[in-house]
Parts: sequence; structure tokens; C-alpha cells
Amino acid sequence: MSPQRPSRHDSEHGGRAMTDQEPRTHHEIVGTVERRTLTVEEAARSLGIGRSAAYAAARNGELPTVSIGRRLLVPRDALDRMLAGDRPAA
Repeated sequence: MSPQRPSRHDSEHGGRAMTDQEPRTHHEIVGTVERRTLTVEEAARSLGIGRSAAYAAARNGELPTVSIGRRLLVPRDALDRMLAGDRPAA
């Protein structure tokens, strides 16, 4: 019988397999947090429109966005409100 090669999962945890009782790492915990924003490309896919149309909608205010640094993001809550027909107060 040939020895088993360690899996990537095993090597990440010092060669031992993780069990349900072991504490999770920070990376594993953070990786499960649901993002509250979408990229414009992700919003376009969820809306069934093209990337260019989504950026055009963002430019003219039809698609709700926030800028963080150089990133243009679409808040999920604002997108949900827009799709439900709610308009932001002017």
C-alpha cells in the first residue's frame, strides 16, 4: 500500500486534518462573511444586463453606487430597494 499524499487542506493545518471541534482560523471566519456590496459587473450579471450598460446606468444615476477609493460598488440593500420600486428621497 502506498502512503497517502497530504492534501492541500492537511498542509494548511500543519499536516493534520481539521475536525469540527478545532477552532477556525481568522481567514476561515472572515471568508464566510456575506459581502454587503456587489461590483458593477456582479450587479450587471444579477440584473441580466451587460457590463457597459451597467456602467452607463451607474454614471447616469439609474444604478445606485458608492465609491470607495478607486472602486465603484453597488450596495445590495440599495439595489434591492431599487428593484422593489422604492425611490431614494431627493
